[in-house]
Amino acid sequence: MSLTASAAWIALSSEVSSPEPIGWLAIVGIVLWVVGFTFEVTADVQKSAFKANPKNEGTFIHTGLWSRSRHPNYFGEIVLWIVAKKTAEGKTRKEILRCLKRYISRSLFRKLDNQTA
Repeated sequence: MSLTASAAWIALSSEVSSPEPIGWLAIVGIVLWVVGFTFEVTADVQKSAFKANPKNEGTFIHTGLWSRSRHPNYFGEIVLWIVAKKTAEGKTRKEILRCLKRYISRSLFRKLDNQTA
Protein backbone atom coordinates (compact mmCIF):
# COMPACT_ATOMS: atom_id res chain seq x y z
CA MET A 1 0.00 0.00 0.00
CA SER A 2 2.86 2.39 0.70
CA LEU A 3 3.90 2.41 -2.97
CA THR A 4 0.32 2.96 -4.04
CA ALA A 5 -0.04 5.96 -1.75
CA SER A 6 3.19 7.56 -3.00
CA ALA A 7 1.36 9.66 -5.62
CA ALA A 8 -0.90 11.09 -2.94
CA TRP A 9 2.17 11.84 -0.83
CA ILE A 10 3.80 13.66 -3.75
CA ALA A 11 0.70 15.75 -4.31
CA LEU A 12 0.32 16.60 -0.63
CA SER A 13 3.95 17.31 0.20
CA SER A 14 4.90 19.37 -2.84
CA GLU A 15 5.72 22.96 -2.08
CA VAL A 16 3.53 25.28 -4.09
CA SER A 17 4.07 29.03 -4.08
CA SER A 18 0.34 29.78 -4.16
CA PRO A 19 -1.69 26.74 -3.16
CA GLU A 20 -5.03 26.41 -4.86
CA PRO A 21 -8.12 25.14 -3.06
CA ILE A 22 -9.21 21.62 -3.86
CA GLY A 23 -11.33 21.81 -6.99
CA TRP A 24 -13.79 19.45 -8.56
CA LEU A 25 -11.09 17.69 -10.57
CA ALA A 26 -9.13 16.86 -7.42
CA ILE A 27 -12.30 15.54 -5.80
CA VAL A 28 -12.95 13.31 -8.84
CA GLY A 29 -9.35 12.04 -8.60
CA ILE A 30 -9.69 11.28 -4.90
CA VAL A 31 -12.98 9.46 -5.43
CA LEU A 32 -11.52 7.41 -8.31
CA TRP A 33 -8.46 6.53 -6.23
CA VAL A 34 -10.67 5.37 -3.34
CA VAL A 35 -12.84 3.35 -5.75
CA GLY A 36 -9.76 1.68 -7.26
CA PHE A 37 -8.24 0.97 -3.86
CA THR A 38 -11.52 -0.43 -2.53
CA PHE A 39 -11.93 -2.63 -5.60
CA GLU A 40 -8.41 -4.02 -5.30
CA VAL A 41 -8.56 -4.68 -1.56
CA THR A 42 -12.07 -6.18 -1.68
CA ALA A 43 -11.11 -8.50 -4.54
CA ASP A 44 -7.96 -9.61 -2.72
CA VAL A 45 -9.85 -10.27 0.52
CA GLN A 46 -12.54 -12.25 -1.33
CA LYS A 47 -9.96 -14.35 -3.15
CA SER A 48 -7.99 -15.02 0.05
CA ALA A 49 -11.15 -16.19 1.82
CA PHE A 50 -12.03 -18.36 -1.18
CA LYS A 51 -8.59 -19.98 -1.29
CA ALA A 52 -8.63 -20.58 2.49
CA ASN A 53 -11.53 -22.99 2.07
CA PRO A 54 -10.19 -26.48 1.21
CA LYS A 55 -13.38 -27.29 -0.76
CA ASN A 56 -12.39 -24.69 -3.36
CA GLU A 57 -9.01 -26.19 -4.21
CA GLY A 58 -8.48 -26.31 -7.97
CA THR A 59 -11.50 -24.14 -8.77
CA PHE A 60 -11.79 -20.50 -9.83
CA ILE A 61 -13.68 -17.98 -7.73
CA HIS A 62 -17.04 -16.94 -9.20
CA THR A 63 -18.55 -15.01 -6.27
CA GLY A 64 -18.48 -11.38 -5.15
CA LEU A 65 -16.59 -9.01 -7.44
CA TRP A 66 -15.17 -12.05 -9.18
CA SER A 67 -18.64 -12.88 -10.53
CA ARG A 68 -18.62 -9.57 -12.45
CA SER A 69 -15.03 -9.53 -13.72
CA ARG A 70 -12.29 -12.07 -14.32
CA HIS A 71 -9.68 -9.90 -12.55
CA PRO A 72 -11.29 -7.15 -10.43
CA ASN A 73 -8.07 -6.72 -8.43
CA TYR A 74 -6.23 -5.75 -11.62
CA PHE A 75 -9.02 -3.32 -12.54
CA GLY A 76 -8.64 -1.63 -9.15
CA GLU A 77 -4.88 -1.40 -9.51
CA ILE A 78 -5.13 0.04 -13.03
CA VAL A 79 -7.51 2.74 -11.78
CA LEU A 80 -5.08 3.54 -8.94
CA TRP A 81 -2.11 3.98 -11.23
CA ILE A 82 -4.00 6.04 -13.80
CA VAL A 83 -4.99 8.45 -11.03
CA ALA A 84 -1.41 8.40 -9.70
CA LYS A 85 -0.06 9.26 -13.15
CA LYS A 86 -2.51 12.11 -13.59
CA THR A 87 -1.63 13.39 -10.09
CA ALA A 88 2.08 13.46 -10.84
CA GLU A 89 1.77 14.96 -14.34
CA GLY A 90 1.67 18.53 -13.11
CA LYS A 91 4.83 18.08 -11.03
CA THR A 92 8.37 18.58 -12.26
CA ARG A 93 10.80 15.68 -12.16
CA LYS A 94 12.77 17.46 -9.42
CA GLU A 95 9.65 17.78 -7.24
CA ILE A 96 8.71 14.14 -7.73
CA LEU A 97 12.21 12.89 -6.89
CA ARG A 98 12.45 15.16 -3.84
CA CYS A 99 9.11 13.94 -2.51
CA LEU A 100 9.96 10.29 -3.17
CA LYS A 101 13.31 10.65 -1.38
CA ARG A 102 11.57 12.25 1.58
CA TYR A 103 8.91 9.53 1.60
CA ILE A 104 11.46 6.70 1.41
CA SER A 105 13.74 8.20 4.07
CA ARG A 106 10.80 8.71 6.47
CA SER A 107 9.60 5.14 5.85
CA LEU A 108 13.06 3.74 6.52
CA PHE A 109 13.46 5.85 9.64
CA ARG A 110 10.12 4.65 11.01
CA LYS A 111 10.99 1.03 10.25
CA LEU A 112 14.39 1.33 11.93
CA ASP A 113 12.90 3.24 14.86
CA ASN A 114 10.28 0.48 15.39
CA GLN A 115 12.95 -2.22 15.34
CA THR A 116 15.01 -0.52 18.06
CA ALA A 117 12.01 0.14 20.30
